[in-house]
Amino acid sequence: MGQMEVEDVQLTEYKDGRVIKFNQQNFHKLREELLKTEDYFIDEQFFIESSVNGQTIELKRPKDLINNPLLVLEKNTYFHMGQGLLGNCWFVSALMSLYEQKDLFHFIVPNDQSFKDKEYAGIFHFRFWQVGKWVDVVVDDRLPTLDNELIYLRSKYRNEFWPSLIEKAYAKLISRSYKAFFEGSRGAISMQDLFGGIPETYDVPTNKTNAIKENKLFNIITNAKKKNTIVIGSTYNENTTTKEILEEMKIKGVHQAHSYAITDSKIIKVNSVRPHYLIRIRNPHGTEAKETLIGNIKNDTSIKSSLPELKVDGESWILLEDFVKFFAHFEICNLTPNIINADVYNEDHTAKLAITTVEGRWMGGLSDEYVKVAEILDTNPQYRMTLKQHKKYSMLIGLSLKHRTDLKLVSESQVGIFILHLNDDMNLPKPLNSSCKKCMDEIMKKKRFRFNWGQVSYRLELPPGVYYIIPLISNTIKRATYFLQILSEEKDILEVYDRDINVPKMKNQFQKISKTVLSRKKNRKVYEKFQNKYTKRADFKALYSILKNPKVSTNRLCKRPIQLDGISLNLQKLFSSEEFGSRKRLSIETIEHIFSTSAVNKNNNKYT
Repeated sequence: MGQMEVEDVQLTEYKDGRVIKFNQQNFHKLREELLKTEDYFIDEQFFIESSVNGQTIELKRPKDLINNPLLVLEKNTYFHMGQGLLGNCWFVSALMSLYEQKDLFHFIVPNDQSFKDKEYAGIFHFRFWQVGKWVDVVVDDRLPTLDNELIYLRSKYRNEFWPSLIEKAYAKLISRSYKAFFEGSRGAISMQDLFGGIPETYDVPTNKTNAIKENKLFNIITNAKKKNTIVIGSTYNENTTTKEILEEMKIKGVHQAHSYAITDSKIIKVNSVRPHYLIRIRNPHGTEAKETLIGNIKNDTSIKSSLPELKVDGESWILLEDFVKFFAHFEICNLTPNIINADVYNEDHTAKLAITTVEGRWMGGLSDEYVKVAEILDTNPQYRMTLKQHKKYSMLIGLSLKHRTDLKLVSESQVGIFILHLNDDMNLPKPLNSSCKKCMDEIMKKKRFRFNWGQVSYRLELPPGVYYIIPLISNTIKRATYFLQILSEEKDILEVYDRDINVPKMKNQFQKISKTVLSRKKNRKVYEKFQNKYTKRADFKALYSILKNPKVSTNRLCKRPIQLDGISLNLQKLFSSEEFGSRKRLSIETIEHIFSTSAVNKNNNKYT
């Protein structure tokens, strides 16, 4: 097996309008230095609260808690564990599935570390997928305890510690503390961070009768488990279902607002009666289930004897009728081909799937007051996909937001995908723009965009034709970048259908532009059109729109006005630089200053 490329993670802090980068930590170098000095690692990049729920916690290393600690206990075949005080059932459920993917598990939990004297320095490392690449996260092994007991995720075997340490590493990755685990679910995103695949979310239909009759939901889960895919289900809460349903859930031992790993499905037919559809769920709390057979057949011994034996605390079989009654949605993480997952196949296992990927950058978001629906073509990246063969194409498209530099959680930002089907390729502008009537008619016909928090996906069956994929983001983020993936039977099916951002001689362009700044009165009318009428300031997208406007005298200096689009990324970098970074909006005076002074100094790579 080849080597998967891994980078040391780059953590950041957003403070006083600036992004501060921390030193990258290399596990092997740090451990080597610590072994020489006989010191134990203390991670200054991870903050641990001194108290939880009003109780003072004590940090202890595994060697302080037990005589013979192990990272991974091989006999823990089914990963017996228990969720702690953190509200991260979504993460623990994904972790339970990771343990079943042995090759991937040993990549994410490297075996080059242990508690043996020659290797131990109080430092461990774990790997996570971060939107297109795997990163290595280093942690010390100081864990929060109360009365010598771990208070967060722990193995049911007292001498096994990889669950506690990988939980700490993931907390460090997403917020440099445990606090992100207290701030709501990020189930699909955490599945992707652990498996590097493309997540999908399926809402359980509100028409429960049809959901049971059609068996579509059951078949999706069954097909996913046949492919050894990770599936997590989430139950209703007090705001999304009735009091009667909540009471029934309580009686049957199903927790509300909780995530369960879905580990299997079975169809059982006894005595020639109609078949029973059952789904096996697993509670990350790790305690013995109140009911191991949930539904009106719990006392039917013939059905119970037909089911595989439950070997893990927290597992139960639930009838499909009760599943659709208690569960609001479920999430699937589809594995993609790589060095570890060598081959991934389609639904009927007749063809291998290929992955097409591209990384890009957004200029801004749809929620901004300057950007209307009609302008999505003018301000967002575009990709063309041509499907030529006479058949239906099955594909899964996934879009993920990269880690935000302002340290707000990725799960707090909505991203979306818009797909246009336009076959008249020869008569379309490049890039597509709002002056294209056919394009706008297609947009207005659809009107709705598919958005989700931090990550969104589309599973499609498409006829041959030409399609345009447009990644969207709902709010402006400095330097927001994305990762687009397409899983299908076709290779390399995407091409960039966008403006050329690599305009040559950028410095000369700026110098030409600066000569026309004196024509302020004429330009100010254009500036004022795009500025916020209350704050009298303009954000980056407004600045970009000003540059594109043919009435701005600076544009007329160029033979092809579209070339000015090439300065967009440079302006975005400038907008985030030390000089302008603390201002989220720019005054007219600042815009004029940009026109007159913003040239790239190639000698020191700074904007002057």
